[in-house]
Amino acid sequence: MKLISWNVRGLNSPSKHKMIKNLIMQEKPAIVFLQETKSSSTAIDRLSNKIWVGSSSISVDASGASGGLSIIWNPQIVSLDNFHATLHL
Repeated sequence: MKLISWNVRGLNSPSKHKMIKNLIMQEKPAIVFLQETKSSSTAIDRLSNKIWVGSSSISVDASGASGGLSIIWNPQIVSLDNFHATLHL
């Protein structure tokens, strides 16, 4: 199983969207972990469907201009049964 973990330092740039999409197409991972997304979970949900069609995702919102986590996975390979995330300040 192939995993990708990346501190993206913000996902608001269309060029980063393209980089992530190309990486997913090239590497064909089962799971992608993104740290420091600096985005809301709603924005990540929209983005994950654009960059990886058919994927599932769960995210933790950023706090202001810092933080944000996202897990995006291929549901045909990985089944996420239980998930709990908290924001520690």
